[in-house]
Amino acid sequence: MAGDRQKHTAPTSWVKHEQRLRLVILPALGPDTPLRDLQPVTIQELYDRLPARRAVKAHATLRALLRFAVRKGWMTENPLNQVTPPRYRRPAVAFFTDAEWDRLVETLRKPKWQRRYPLVLFLATVPMRPSEALALTWDDIDWRHGVV
Repeated sequence: MAGDRQKHTAPTSWVKHEQRLRLVILPALGPDTPLRDLQPVTIQELYDRLPARRAVKAHATLRALLRFAVRKGWMTENPLNQVTPPRYRRPAVAFFTDAEWDRLVETLRKPKWQRRYPLVLFLATVPMRPSEALALTWDDIDWRHGVV
């Protein structure tokens, strides 16, 4: 798989597929299980044992691997065609209640937290990761239009 697919796959994706295969899939299926012997029921049982998010990622890895195996002629049919793909729904984003917001502002006004007040309020009101906010420079601010 390395030769054909690795050049079309982002390096981080390749590493994550390898990790999932080594740490999650092979221990569950058995490291000596030949691809041609892989049964849909075995894959479905694997998904059912894993937390939903991990099952979705394991499915992505198996999908890439098994499609490749079928293309190469190592398998005649992809067993994933008979498996219900796992689903994962991200939890709803929780926002501050009015009471929580008031408590946050009150806490940030205390001398111990005063230095962090602008950054925390900025992060609480702007959809930005902390690392993105910390990487901002003055040039990233459009003072005339009031936007970052």
